[in-house]
Amino acid sequence: MTSKLLNYLFVLLISPVLGLFFGLKEHNLVLKKWVIILFITLFGSTIVLQSGSDGATYVDIVDNFYLRMSFDEFIQGLNSIINLSPEYYQRGDPYVHILSYLAGGIFQSSQTLFVMVSFIYGYFYTSALLKVFYKFKIRKYTFPIIFFGVVLVFWEGLEAMVTIRTWTGAWVLFYSSMSYFETNKKKYLFLIALTPLIHFAYFFISIPVWIVILYKSRSKIYLALYIVSFVYTINAGSFITSVSQSSDLASGRIVAYDRGEDYYSELRTRQSSQKNWYVNLGTTLRNNSIHLLLLVFLIQGNYFKSMTSFETNLVSVALLMVALANFGSFIPAVYSRTMRNAGIYVLAVTVMLLIDNRFYINKYARQIIDFTLITVMIFMGIFLLYKFIGLTYFLSAFLFLNPSLPWFLKENNIPVRDIFRIP
Repeated sequence: MTSKLLNYLFVLLISPVLGLFFGLKEHNLVLKKWVIILFITLFGSTIVLQSGSDGATYVDIVDNFYLRMSFDEFIQGLNSIINLSPEYYQRGDPYVHILSYLAGGIFQSSQTLFVMVSFIYGYFYTSALLKVFYKFKIRKYTFPIIFFGVVLVFWEGLEAMVTIRTWTGAWVLFYSSMSYFETNKKKYLFLIALTPLIHFAYFFISIPVWIVILYKSRSKIYLALYIVSFVYTINAGSFITSVSQSSDLASGRIVAYDRGEDYYSELRTRQSSQKNWYVNLGTTLRNNSIHLLLLVFLIQGNYFKSMTSFETNLVSVALLMVALANFGSFIPAVYSRTMRNAGIYVLAVTVMLLIDNRFYINKYARQIIDFTLITVMIFMGIFLLYKFIGLTYFLSAFLFLNPSLPWFLKENNIPVRDIFRIP
């Protein structure tokens, strides 16, 4: 297999898209997985970073603070993060601090940052998706399977790696949770425990996973919490005050989250793109779609009747994540990130049930379920348009030609958006 993978690497270096096309047709799942990971790594090495984006900011930080950083300085910075008193440029998470040091201090090139970021992101993203798509044998490729499979792929897709921490944490958490529910191997608990080191938010977002791991399937209790969360929200004032006084890091994080990093970022995007209706609707519609899919699982009885324990655990995590998002909705960024994490679990189970022909279990509710599914598809279709357009901002045109050119001609790297004049 090694020699064949080297052949694919050669093709990928000439034309990544062509290499990916042939790699996806491979029957060897391990080989297919590594071809996809290598493609994603090349995507990261050629990524076009928009000025002001998270990715561009991280690259600037490497250039300004990490280039030729000594090992002693790195350790001092790591200690500052662990002691919850990081420098402002360290972002407060060990993961990005380590990668920034490797890029600037070891490789002495900020360009290597996204090579490492995309490789790690690609590994967990690809491993998780393949677990979903190959959990059961696909007997027939139906439109719903293809559609929801595409939605899952693009839910937090390749462009999401630009944030470095947030969505890498999401895919590590999802992959580790699935693997643990499937095998009960303790090494995956270690991976789950590491996610807060990737992004601080996963101290909270991983709570539903730990609850399901510790208390197993308590379906009725999880459902009750899910329902209650729509009518009850945590008292924000006292919570924010007590947490913000605990440390400088906590104070800084509360300010950032209360102002809503993701929320205001998306708000700025909407304000600058008022004519682009798909931008205005994309985020809202995908959250509504997750609620509708969960409603289908509950009305039809999938959650209680037709799911394996593996699938039930994933939906239980999703229900608790949505409940956590609702309870913490006073902080927009917490709500947004937690809902988007929940969406991965809901879509994964939807795809698996469709593949294994266990999605429809109540013939009397078939018309209602079909209507709901069509509504979700319309919502998700608009969301996909939003995601496709967003991807063109980061996708280098050289990925279709020769990916090595942007390595030497960085200033001439061209996003696909500029070629096709996409608004």
